[in-house]
Amino acid sequence: MLHLNLGTGIDSCPVGISKLIYLHTLIGVKFSLGNAASANALQWRDLKELRDFQHLSLRFYRESGTFKGTSKGESGDYQLEDEGTFRGMTKMRTLYVRYVHFDIFKSEGLHLPTDMEAMERLEIVHLICCVVPKWIFQLQNLMELTLHGMYNASSADFRGLEKIPNLKKLLLGWNQNPDFIEFPNEFGEAGAFLKLEELVIHYFKHLKSIPSFHEDAMPRLRCLKITECQPLENMPEGLMKLKNLKEVEVKMRIDSQKNFEYEKRDCWKGHIWQSFKDRQIKIKMEVSDD
Repeated sequence: MLHLNLGTGIDSCPVGISKLIYLHTLIGVKFSLGNAASANALQWRDLKELRDFQHLSLRFYRESGTFKGTSKGESGDYQLEDEGTFRGMTKMRTLYVRYVHFDIFKSEGLHLPTDMEAMERLEIVHLICCVVPKWIFQLQNLMELTLHGMYNASSADFRGLEKIPNLKKLLLGWNQNPDFIEFPNEFGEAGAFLKLEELVIHYFKHLKSIPSFHEDAMPRLRCLKITECQPLENMPEGLMKLKNLKEVEVKMRIDSQKNFEYEKRDCWKGHIWQSFKDRQIKIKMEVSDD
């Protein structure tokens, strides 16, 4: 068997899955974390015996009542998986990891070995209490990266993404850190994101500014999307320097009673049109009332 899709209804990995030594694709596995001696933990170790994975989709969730001594508003320290979990899975091309119900716990996060040279697509969703894993910066062949739901990550945690050499698509979403008011200046510097074609920034609750773009930054960027970043005070300077930009999309939710918000929207749109008055750029401005 090469491919196994368990859908969304299986709460644990099938017993004896390590016998499927040629398995390339596994989708829909859920792991409950808490009791190290549980059947889930045993099956997780069983999964670690496989080394030919190319596409893997996992969900980790906190089972109710498994973490004694903690309650809502408190945090407990635990590790989602040990550093050797993915060791040997050097053929991995696509990895999707989603964490469910980890909002009240402190976690050390996901560990991947740095020799995953085949990794092309990586998506991590709802790693609420963790910073951006540093091993991501070493995935030299990574083409698509989604970091969605790293609520408490700081601006500095994202520094280094701009150096991933083959990154073509980047989605950063859902951050509620009150100190995250701007992205690293490195994002707009010369040589940043040399192959990036699409950049999506979604719901950074306190974001106020995006760095100006140097003429040698993001030379292949075709699509820029900024959605639901209401505090953002203005569009990035230097948009006209993005020579291959073909599409700009801005979506906002605003309070209809605040005329300032409408004025800001009009300034944004005017700025975009002014930047590209001599170029054919698809511009989409969408505003919805709360």
